[in-house]
Amino acid sequence: MPRLSAGKGERGKYRSGHGRLCAVAWGSRIWKPRTRMRPDSVSAAAAAAPAGRRDRLALLLLGLALLLAATRAWRLGEWSLWLDEAYTLTDAGRAGQFRNPLGYWIWSRWIELSHGPISEAWLRAPACLFGALSILLTAWAFRPLLGSRAAAGAALLLAASSWHAYWSQTARFYTLAQSMSLLGAGLYLRSLEGGGVARALLGLACAALAALAHPSAGGLLPALIAAPWVLELCGRRCAGLSFAQVARPVLRTGALLAGLLALPGAWYAWELFRRWSLLKGGGDPAHFVLATGFQATPVLLAGVLCALVLALAARERRVLLIALVATLFLGLALCLSPFVRVTAQYAFLVLPWLCASAAALLVPSLAGGRAPALAGYALLLLPALAQLFLYHTVRRGERPAWREAYRYVFEHRESSDLVLGMEAPVAEHYLGEAGADLRLPRSVGWLDSWRADVPGQWSRYPRRTWFVLNPEQLEDWRDPHLRASFEEMLRTDCRLVACWPLYVESRDLSVWVYVREP
Repeated sequence: MPRLSAGKGERGKYRSGHGRLCAVAWGSRIWKPRTRMRPDSVSAAAAAAPAGRRDRLALLLLGLALLLAATRAWRLGEWSLWLDEAYTLTDAGRAGQFRNPLGYWIWSRWIELSHGPISEAWLRAPACLFGALSILLTAWAFRPLLGSRAAAGAALLLAASSWHAYWSQTARFYTLAQSMSLLGAGLYLRSLEGGGVARALLGLACAALAALAHPSAGGLLPALIAAPWVLELCGRRCAGLSFAQVARPVLRTGALLAGLLALPGAWYAWELFRRWSLLKGGGDPAHFVLATGFQATPVLLAGVLCALVLALAARERRVLLIALVATLFLGLALCLSPFVRVTAQYAFLVLPWLCASAAALLVPSLAGGRAPALAGYALLLLPALAQLFLYHTVRRGERPAWREAYRYVFEHRESSDLVLGMEAPVAEHYLGEAGADLRLPRSVGWLDSWRADVPGQWSRYPRRTWFVLNPEQLEDWRDPHLRASFEEMLRTDCRLVACWPLYVESRDLSVWVYVREP
């Protein structure tokens, strides 16, 4: 091809105009690099809808997701606080004392805006906002890999999750950490598809900073870095799994970053887990597996498995990448569970990834037709919607009625009566003095595994005593003899005077009130 002349004439004019156009195009690609793919690879995003047309199904799914996101504010302040929410309220002003200060700092600023008593709705409002935001970020983060239809389907599955609704209506920092990790993951996934080392570093930094909201978010960073490399190595033997050339600088940068952060990250994690093990004791892998499976629901996990089988058969790298990140995150948590207590809530961060993996059934290259794809997706969505409806109605937000129980006791007790109860900081919030330190309750004697001998000590005195308890929490008492002695005292010496029954499948969230006459 002849070189263009810089001289006068049509060729020179063409080169001058073409140079200005290239400068503009180059500047625009800094913000939105073009996705480069191998000739034999068709992205889910490209196949989701015909070029130049809006995907009406994607818009419908996204609209339903936004509608369900609005339900996060429904009955926000109707149910009682529980122990961790009381801790949020009393610890908000001590953000610097925690390894995850971001959430405490945000809540402290929010609480300061309330010039008066803190209601349940006001305390939970930031979590509700971040929960709704995480639904939008799910649709945005996974769109480059799944296409607009499946990404909107993932957002709808997340919005329909009663587990997500619960933490969106709880004054803790899980939805904040989830939103930050989704923002970082969305940037990093876009860099893998379209290039851009700076964008990849920004995404990884945002995902890492999510650990300042909750330490469990730190597990996503190694999963994000390792998953593309696993696929890249598998791509050497299986065609279609390796990344395009534009992603190679991003992969190398991730590997370099992992090497630099491996030692300090391992030291930080060791110190964190050592302190957590001393505080909470050892863990149980079976408990982690069963609790996570219960909260994520077997139906959703079955959908993930089906999508994974189809993606392996089709060698759909983008779907496999999402499923692999979720698998690595859960695998890391499972490896830690024998040594420290890892509960299902620490796996909450990976819920959008599970929803995205299951929603991959809507990806045209996997579906095998629109009707089977919609039928499979409906089998995932309808049970989730039923669970969400039950959560907001008969299950009463899946929260024990501590507020009602303690108010009942204080309305019927005498001034000389002794009150012993579980989750005493909650009682202190409702019945104690304004501004009291909820970690040091005075209105109620604390009854838990660490203070299991308290009822036996007070039973020697001729004093009327009230007991407020949740039967399920008795199973966590470490000393079986003290637990058996307390249960025997309840059966023989006490009288059940009030009960707020609440059974959520295998869980007993009821609150019982006993009184022991002198």
